[in-house]
This record gives sequence, C-alpha cells and structure tokens, in this order.
Amino acid sequence: MGVVALLFSGCLDSKIQQRVDTLEQQIQSKPTDATVHRDLGQVWFDAGHDEKAIEHWSMAAKLEPQNAETLTLLGTVYARTGDYKNAITVLTAARPGTAKNDLALGSALLGAEMQKEGIESLKRALKKDPSLKG
Repeated sequence: MGVVALLFSGCLDSKIQQRVDTLEQQIQSKPTDATVHRDLGQVWFDAGHDEKAIEHWSMAAKLEPQNAETLTLLGTVYARTGDYKNAITVLTAARPGTAKNDLALGSALLGAEMQKEGIESLKRALKKDPSLKG
C-alpha cells in the first residue's frame, strides 16, 4: 500500500504524512543517507506500520551495517511482528549491545521460547541501565 493510499484510507494523520513526505523527498535526493532511512523507519514504526519500518531500517542497516542503533531498531520491529529468528540475528549482530539492545534481544529470545538466554539478556540490560526496571 503506497503512502497516498494510506493517507486516503485515514491511516496517517496530516502531521505524520507531512513528515513522511519530507523524509521521502530527502531520500530521493540522497538515497544512500542511512540517517534519513532510519528517521523514516522511526516515523513508520511509531505510526504502527511495521513493514514500512522494516523496509527503511533494513536499508539503513545495509548502508551502515555496523550501526548498533539501527540494528537495535530493526531487531525491535522484527520482534514486534513475531519474526523472532530475524530479530535475534539482527540484535546479536549489534553485540556487545547497549542496554536497549540487550532488552530487545531478551524479549526476542523469550518470544522464541529461549527462556534461559532471554532472562540472561534481560539481566544484562538491567545491570547496564537499572532505570529499565520501571
């Protein structure tokens, strides 16, 4: 479904649509700018359009394969869609991870019914950032 179709179906409000349009224009002029793909992926993720988020975060990861932030975002959206195998693969590639990465990896591992590994990852996340407990 294209952006225009999403707008007409009422799925995007005008502020989100404006942000999408701006970022897509930037991508047209700089298709290899990983930051713009990452930003557009975030807009789609926040709007609940996971497949579009995967599309743009995958491109950002392809352009900057060592960017841990991008890998964490991509892994998080894979986990949200129930694609735990890809989530674990991507989140593991971002190792050693940040607390957010460890949290996302723990959640993906638990989703994949790998309880022991998931709990260990969650413990690492909390050790790195105790504020995640809340």
